[in-house]
Order: sequence, then C-alpha cells, then structure tokens
Amino acid sequence: MTELQDLRLQAYCPKCKRTSWIEVSMDELDLDVNNRSESRVPIPLTREVSDSGLFKRSLSHGDHILLLEIDKNGTVRKEHVVSLVSSVVENIVTQTVERIIQTAKTPESDGGTMLYASYSTPFRNFFKSVLSILMLNIEDESSFHTQIEHSHIEIFYNRLSIIEGGLEKLREHYKGKRVTSLTIDLGSLEESYVIGVIKDFSLQDSTITIAYNSRNLGRTPTILLNYLIGKGYSNISLFDYATGQGLSNIIEASFENIIR
Repeated sequence: MTELQDLRLQAYCPKCKRTSWIEVSMDELDLDVNNRSESRVPIPLTREVSDSGLFKRSLSHGDHILLLEIDKNGTVRKEHVVSLVSSVVENIVTQTVERIIQTAKTPESDGGTMLYASYSTPFRNFFKSVLSILMLNIEDESSFHTQIEHSHIEIFYNRLSIIEGGLEKLREHYKGKRVTSLTIDLGSLEESYVIGVIKDFSLQDSTITIAYNSRNLGRTPTILLNYLIGKGYSNISLFDYATGQGLSNIIEASFENIIR
C-alpha cells in the first residue's frame, strides 16, 4: 500500500504580496471534528480544526499574520490578514474575543451597547484584529453580523453591540439611547469637542472610560474628567494606552457593567 505523502500548499498574502509554502500532513486533514474536545479561542500562530471541517493554519509575517482555512482536500478556502502591533496586543485581542463570546453566551447577560469613540489608527487596528479573530470563532452565524467601513466598525453578537468610530458617527445613531459603556479616546479627540458632543448620550449607569495616549498627549485629561464628575457620573476610569497594559485595562473596564 502506498504511503500518503504530506501536502505542500502555496499561500498568498494580500498584505505583503508574498507567496509562502506550507506543509500539511494527511493526519491533520483527516482529523475527526466531531470527536474533538471544545477548544478555547485560537491564539494566532496555532492550528485548529473548525466545526465546518476546515483546518486552520496561520503564518507569521512580522507585523501581521496570515490566517488560512484549508479543506480536507488540501485546498485553501479562506484567507484572513491580522495586523499585530506586538505579542502583548495579540494577547489582548485574544482576551477581548473571549470576553465577547463569553458575554454573548451568558444567560445572565442583558447584552448592551459598547461605544468606542476614536479616530486613532492603533485603536482602529486593534478592533480590526478583534473582528478578524472573532469571525473565525462564531458558531451561530445567524446571531452575528458586522459592518466595517472607513469611519467605523460595528459588531453585533446576540444582544451585544460593539461599535468603534468617530464621536459624531456614534452620536448620529445613539443620540438619546441608553449606552452601557462609552470609551473616549482623547489621544485623537479634543476635550472641549467631546464635552460638546456627549451631552446627547444617555450615560446614566454607564461605564465611562477616558482613554489617552501619553506619548501624544502632554497632559492628563482633567477637563473632561472634572466635567463628568460635575454631572454626577461616578463610574469613570482613566487609562493611558501608551502601553499594552493600559489597553487591557480599557477593555476590562468597558465590560464591567455588561454581566450583572
């Protein structure tokens, strides 16, 4: 009997225009997805088998990774590119995806609307990475839909809504509506401008996070903080996301009131 040979496949990365060769063993392609144990969210640079029978492989290309889905015939069916700032941010992306899935599946969760007001490129890239990893882990696609445009990213999963975009765009859709959490990125927004816009949001019982990047902002954002305190808001957090830990704190704070 002839022994089956491992397959060598070509994978093209649309971001860096690079073609790579990958080897896939026949054992990997023959894995029985029905007998596998439930796994955690796949961290980039690992390999998994999805519920649809597609084998997942990822390739590191420096500042980004190429995520591939390969069928049992050895054909690359899907390609996704995820930009990475660092391994720290990569881990925060994975933790955020886990929190979203956990929240969407928890019966005690009332869901909610989480708004992230920012024009910052690093902030936008972070949520693009979250969306890319999340899309690979959604079991029930009927309860999930998303929209990504130049001005904003929208993620809807069960009763949970997560929107990142410019403050004017958020006000356009959520003026007067209850917001579960609002994160304001002062690394890309002026405090006086923010104060003039957020008056239209319903922030009672909301988690308010003031995010700023000390590398771009030379002072602590005290004007907005004092304004919010003067309005009687008490659930306010202030985090510097110049470091990965600060970004992790921002995400953790924004989920605070989702599961009660």
